[in-house]
Amino acid sequence: MPFKPGESGSIEHQFKPGQSGNPAGKAKGTSNITTRIKQILEMELQIKDPVSNELCKKTVGEIIGLRLAKEAMSGSIKAAKLILDRTEGKVAEPQQSPEEWIGEQLSIIVDEPKAKINAEKYLQ
Repeated sequence: MPFKPGESGSIEHQFKPGQSGNPAGKAKGTSNITTRIKQILEMELQIKDPVSNELCKKTVGEIIGLRLAKEAMSGSIKAAKLILDRTEGKVAEPQQSPEEWIGEQLSIIVDEPKAKINAEKYLQ
């Protein structure tokens, strides 16, 4: 279907070469939040080594990791879970319908010898 002058989508409404589709958008060279956070995590700071007690250089990311590990070793389940989820991957939760779950539970109960005898009484 050919375009008619003045209609939306016609050649006169298309961007010209070198023309921006969003002239008021983000300026070139402006970093986004992810880039800025990565830069902060890579910054080096001088801290006391928690093992040797000597001054050493660590990145902000390493310091956060050390702090998180310390929290986990102190008994923080949240910190331990975060570490395990990030290093080992999150545990997949089985997607089971209530009917499937109930069916499994009933089969476990019915398979027990005493329960099987009792169930047979009710099924007759």
